[in-house]
Amino acid sequence: GIVSSAPTAIVSVTRAPVPTDVPEPTETPMPSNTPGPSPTLIPVSGLTYYISPSGSDSNNGTSLTSPFKTFAKAFPLLKPGDLLYMRDGVYAENVKSVKTNPGTASAKITVKNYGNERPVIQGLFWMSGASYWVFDGINITWGSGLTSGDHMVKFTGEAVGWELKNCEIWGARSFAAISITGFTKNWNI
Repeated sequence: GIVSSAPTAIVSVTRAPVPTDVPEPTETPMPSNTPGPSPTLIPVSGLTYYISPSGSDSNNGTSLTSPFKTFAKAFPLLKPGDLLYMRDGVYAENVKSVKTNPGTASAKITVKNYGNERPVIQGLFWMSGASYWVFDGINITWGSGLTSGDHMVKFTGEAVGWELKNCEIWGARSFAAISITGFTKNWNI
């Protein structure tokens, strides 16, 4: 993503005047004869959200005292540069078919345990198209009602640059605890 800001005035030691007619930075458009699509600018949000098994999806999710309860509520809100802190406890939720926004190489979307807390997702964790998402310190185990045909953790779709780190994944009762399919590339576990 491209982040632009207004020019910063610098005052020298001699207190020389700073020009006030400096134009705002602009993006140079691609020439019309250039093949391929024009680049899309994705704004960087940089907000922090919270989720907790004792939260509520009617909360705004922006503080420790008003966390969301489900990933179905939290994930669609996350934008490049955002951070979702997971609080301690068991999340009995199948995280699948949740719409997600992509992050960018310079503004990843991060889902992380809060402090030294140990959040556990008890169920499925399926991510599709989660480009430049970082999952750090989350834990996933088998949930009730799942079948042996369910991959417990699955990354699919066109996704690039995602990471799964500092996580525990255990208890799968299917033929694969983690499945990575589709056009995912440059990922790291």
